[in-house]
Amino acid sequence: MVRGEVKSLRLLGLRVVSWCRTTLGGSHRAQRACRIAADVISYNAAISACERACRWEQALILLFALPHAWLRADTVTFNACISACEACARWEVALLLLHGMGKAKHPPDVVSYSATISACEKGFQWTMALSLLEGMISMGIVPDVICFNAAAAACESSGAWREALAVGMALQATTLQPDVVTFGGLLGACGKAHLWPLSLLILGEICSRRLAADIVTYNAVAAACHGASAWRQIVSLMEAMSRRTCAANILTLDTAASSADAGRAIRPLRQLLRRAAVEAAQGLRFFSS
Repeated sequence: MVRGEVKSLRLLGLRVVSWCRTTLGGSHRAQRACRIAADVISYNAAISACERACRWEQALILLFALPHAWLRADTVTFNACISACEACARWEVALLLLHGMGKAKHPPDVVSYSATISACEKGFQWTMALSLLEGMISMGIVPDVICFNAAAAACESSGAWREALAVGMALQATTLQPDVVTFGGLLGACGKAHLWPLSLLILGEICSRRLAADIVTYNAVAAACHGASAWRQIVSLMEAMSRRTCAANILTLDTAASSADAGRAIRPLRQLLRRAAVEAAQGLRFFSS
């Protein structure tokens, strides 16, 4: 947001508050008039709109304007503001809001923590994400799959693959059911560490759970195999993709070609690459038609 827009919104808010005070006074009548104009639900809806528009500054302005309208923020208000900060990767502001909820006598819930952890993920603050996950557990707040996924993704995106795998294993030790996002984060960690045997096991787990393994999933497994020069596994992987009618894309072909060149396996992969290229071209023609 431009600084001039913030200033104009603040001036507008001050003018509304000033009008209420001078025209109606500080009586019960003034409070009723302002409540009719906008209640907490209206403010929460407006803050949620700021989240969708990635306007975290405007969300905070609305939060700070509540006392001037004789209204008190609730847990939903704080969660909407934290989500707005999460959408813009403003993890430090989200963290301040999370800590401020206790002072406002609105203890944070699982939504508060999940949004803050997601903000830390987008800000590449994996240590803070893990600290928040541990903190909510110590406070007796049961994390959901979103909390675990966000913490694992924060670790994976920052290169802390051991911690990402540890978060994934901690999730599977609970009664929660991992989803495609969970396994995607684990595969990303395996790719960075070149743990191709584990990546193949995770792919098998995805298929056994009847979850949708898309091109992103297969590329993550291929990346783990390529890092370990396991070109035979890439051959098997591309054959499995063909059976599941999952056409390879540019990234898949590049990974396979690089792996074949590194492993001196041009002949075994040449036919497979040609077939994959034809399937990819057919997919492009389908979408362009």
